Amino acid sequence: MKTNRNVFSLLFIIFNFTTIFGQLTVTGKVVDSEKKPIEMANIVLLNKKNEILKGVNTDSIGVFKLEHEKLGDYKIKISYIGFDDVVKNISNSINLGVIVLSTSSLDEIIVTAKPTIKLKKKGGKYIVSVRNTTFTSSDNVFEGLKQVPLLNISENSLKVNNKNAIIEINGIKTQMTGADLQDYLKSLDPKTIKNVEINANPNSSYGSEVDAVINIITSSKINNYRVSIKTKNGYHSNYFNNDNINLSLNLKKVSIYANYSYDNTPKVNKSSVTQNFNNIASNFDFKENEKVRSHNVLLNLGLNLNSKNSVDLTQIFSIKNSDIVSNPTNTIQGRRTFLDSKNKTTQLSQVWKRNINDSTTTKLGFYEVFKNFHTNNRGIEINQPEIIQKIETKTPLLIGFFDYSHTNKLGELAFGTKYNDISVSNDNFTIENSQNINSPYNYNEKVLAFYANQTFNLPKDETVDIGIRTETSFIDYKFSNSLINETLINKTQYTNLLYNASYNWISSNKWNKSLAFRKQITRPNYDYLNPFKTVSSNVTMFAGNLKVNPTKHYSLSYEFAKKKVYLYAQFGLMKDFISTIVTLNNNSIVQTYRNFDELFYGSVGAQYFTSFLNKKWRTKNGININYISLKDASFDDIGNATPIVSFNSNNSIKLTKKTYFNFNYKLEPSYFDGLVKHFTTHRLDVYISKRINKFNLSIFGKDIFKTSHTFDKITFTNFSYSSNDYYDERSFGISLRYSISGKTYKNRKIEKPTDDSIDRLND
Repeated sequence: MKTNRNVFSLLFIIFNFTTIFGQLTVTGKVVDSEKKPIEMANIVLLNKKNEILKGVNTDSIGVFKLEHEKLGDYKIKISYIGFDDVVKNISNSINLGVIVLSTSSLDEIIVTAKPTIKLKKKGGKYIVSVRNTTFTSSDNVFEGLKQVPLLNISENSLKVNNKNAIIEINGIKTQMTGADLQDYLKSLDPKTIKNVEINANPNSSYGSEVDAVINIITSSKINNYRVSIKTKNGYHSNYFNNDNINLSLNLKKVSIYANYSYDNTPKVNKSSVTQNFNNIASNFDFKENEKVRSHNVLLNLGLNLNSKNSVDLTQIFSIKNSDIVSNPTNTIQGRRTFLDSKNKTTQLSQVWKRNINDSTTTKLGFYEVFKNFHTNNRGIEINQPEIIQKIETKTPLLIGFFDYSHTNKLGELAFGTKYNDISVSNDNFTIENSQNINSPYNYNEKVLAFYANQTFNLPKDETVDIGIRTETSFIDYKFSNSLINETLINKTQYTNLLYNASYNWISSNKWNKSLAFRKQITRPNYDYLNPFKTVSSNVTMFAGNLKVNPTKHYSLSYEFAKKKVYLYAQFGLMKDFISTIVTLNNNSIVQTYRNFDELFYGSVGAQYFTSFLNKKWRTKNGININYISLKDASFDDIGNATPIVSFNSNNSIKLTKKTYFNFNYKLEPSYFDGLVKHFTTHRLDVYISKRINKFNLSIFGKDIFKTSHTFDKITFTNFSYSSNDYYDERSFGISLRYSISGKTYKNRKIEKPTDDSIDRLND
């Protein structure tokens, strides 16, 4: 019996030994002839029949690790567009070292097969390949993003899973938001874009203000240039035009992207406001003539100093002049306003990236943003003295950061620090009731952050991501008002501990799944802090609130995707939720903002992207359902909210070989959020694009049925307020782009290209 036990013990040891050590592991690093790492190169494991068994992609420094459960005779194929394939025979675990890919006889492959936007999952991020797809036939990058799976793009926002997203260009964050960001994306040529990376759950390396990230990767093919000139002309209620020119040049050591755009967009916006307090109802209808002229310049310079060091220098200059004249269209009480503003923004960034070795990378960077706003406002009311305001605001923003990442056997370790310094200087001079009022303020906020994040690579393409971040804010301010002879001075400091945890895996039925938990904070907007009133519109005034605390935000999200379907669910709790609110103050409507005790929310959503008519009609359709519950013990006018539903449909139809018809539709039925009732909005945009040699012609129509109104209503005890606004969005016009490009090598056409992408979600 003892002998038998020994035999069984020996067999058990041998079995475990072969189980543990019989696994095939292949590692290596892929570089080009200049020793520059190649990111997203395809690494596939083939059997004797050349069937694909497993596949991975190289990371940002060209490193890969491929694991297979069985040893045997296999082939490893390393490939990347524009380079010759490398195939190696293997039979055991091996480190292939540095694999150099040589530039192929083709600098670029023109794909004439049916274009497909491909979606891959890599860790917690989705990577969307848009090159040679219907994306490139879009009028601009902003319109092209509407076709990208997972994204919800509209004229007012860029969202992922119903969360506001920031935009990065090649990993460099753009310090732009709102209309400025949209104008920038509309100026970019979609043919210069290679990939779009989508991160719905950023780790601790991102600041607490970041909910989601859209990283746009530009093409960096060596010995390639592209020049593009575009003019866009059309009509709102008035003629408008936009002109743009950009240059993309990629050499061995230097890459340059330069862009200039001019925009002249006059609009006629209409609003209708109704208020009722003290049983007295008033109606205000007014028309706003808005004329905006802007110049935007972008210059990006990338330097590959050597195989280990690269520098990215980006400069953005923006000048925007706007004139707004607003007139009441009825003879009842109403304020006529004149607003003349000149805004100048300069953004500079310098990022130095160093690959210390195959597994270690550091990044040192600085951002400098300088904003100068000059505004002259006049408000004239019937039987009331004129109100004149002159406002000048200077806002320098200085950011410095250091990131370190190291790939080890467990996965990737990253840590770093970031320093933000915001200084706001505002001169506010007002003449009201024959009195001169000076309300200047100075606001300074410094934020020092440290973070550490570890990603664990587990078997079967599973990853676990755990991070922690501390952010300490140092704030001091001074607000003054000469009319009431009052000055508010204060200093404050607070520290928040933030964290994130996520788990990414592929289930047995091939669903890509992700479960993530985050704690974030939302700081008060310094633009909304000044407690002294300013003219806001024909009807309302604005007054800030210094007693607003940061919001603590806890969220849990679950997402899963398979082939053509993407689903998500998320739940969250916001303590000290910050929201703007309209109130009545001395018989005047005043907009301000405040903390509410807490807000609970839950949301679910689905997207389905597929094709019809032999892949000539590609469609992306999504629905989001949200519910919020707002609570505050000191505010009695909060009601029971109703679900918020939104539906989006984005479609691209190939009419001929070089002609596409695109139409986008959005519908949001009416809902009540507890404070404000929002009425139904919907919108339809269409455009037809045709490529004629080096020309790309687009004929467009936006908000065709003139239905994208914003109609909100607030009903409090003894006070109600409603506004119905339309911002002259309906437009028709023509866009013409002329592009030329140069290549070192001659192109050839491939009718049926081989697709080696792995874990593809959209086929």
